[in-house]
Amino acid sequence: MTFSSTIFSAFRLPITVSRRFFSSSQPSPTTPATSSPPNTKHDSLLAYALDRVRQGGTPHGANLVAYSGGVDSSLVAALVKRAFPTNSLACIGLSASLPSAQLSLAREIAAYIDIPLKEVTTAEGDTPGYVANRGLSCFHCKTHLYTALQAVAAEAQNYHEEVHHAKTNISLATETGANAQGGGNKPSFVVTLFNGTNADDRQDPTRVGLKAARNFRVRSPIDHLNKNEVRKLAQALGLPNWQHAASPCLRSRLALGVPAVEEHLRKVEAAEELVRATLGQGGREGGAAGLLGVHHNVRVRLLSEGKAVIEVDAELLESAASFFLAMEGRMKAELGFADVTLRAFKSGSVNGLGGTTRIRNKGHGGEEVEQVSASFASSSCHRNCAEK
Repeated sequence: MTFSSTIFSAFRLPITVSRRFFSSSQPSPTTPATSSPPNTKHDSLLAYALDRVRQGGTPHGANLVAYSGGVDSSLVAALVKRAFPTNSLACIGLSASLPSAQLSLAREIAAYIDIPLKEVTTAEGDTPGYVANRGLSCFHCKTHLYTALQAVAAEAQNYHEEVHHAKTNISLATETGANAQGGGNKPSFVVTLFNGTNADDRQDPTRVGLKAARNFRVRSPIDHLNKNEVRKLAQALGLPNWQHAASPCLRSRLALGVPAVEEHLRKVEAAEELVRATLGQGGREGGAAGLLGVHHNVRVRLLSEGKAVIEVDAELLESAASFFLAMEGRMKAELGFADVTLRAFKSGSVNGLGGTTRIRNKGHGGEEVEQVSASFASSSCHRNCAEK
């Protein structure tokens, strides 16, 4: 029996492992994956990333990947699986901050990579510093995630020791003399944690989630690659989500100071689902004629006093304005938002707002539609939440 069939299948903590590819009941993660043409630079980057994984990982224990289904952690999961095919495991944290659509995508991508997926419940919502949402939420969130991964590692190690102990007892019962005395040598068992931090992430000194990773000695084998290089390597490996827009945790939708409680997180998730259904994701969701591609960004930001801001990529703003009144009406009536506006997407926009300018656009039926543009302060940890 192989290592993977014992520790990852007989493991007492349940593991979600899907061997299927993309089902007809779920939207495909993207158009059919195509590998990029041969590229010497990409080959060199891939070889170096694999070498970093091999040097940092272990053939004699478990290699755990902090995984979200985003392109960064998916690339790391694929590299770890390639380097250590029998003792690698992807782990995703389950909490109110994880969008259900992202969990579905993460499961599909893990199945595509053919790496076992462990779903672990995290409890950052019980931490006052996380709920307060005053700038340290990412640190608390990542701390809970890596603590949960350490618990998975400990369970794996305990199981390994139990198996060794059972084998030793069998050996002692069937052997005699010197042979039996030598049966108790405990084999080493090492656990390594990996994440999907890239070079662009390292450039932001306010990325407090990275501090938690350092505290837990998590290895970042692609932190020499920028985001574009990550996508190119993911494409070269045929990963179906190579061009997907980032999908950060739902907490990142809350303006600084808006409490990160489950009610708020579920509210923005439902609002984003409404917006996507209205605008139409690739023509599959019955809304507009496929305005949204997998590479497009859509956010619903929750501000103070129950106000919401819909953000879409600038190239979609004019088309989205045609459907604004319908979205606004439903978000107020069905989800209880006090006010709804529309503006261009900006990463980390609710970590600080400058002045706003209101303009008027003609809507789908010729009606006046209000749109808000704004100047933004830099993001403090928005992108770091993407690999939750």
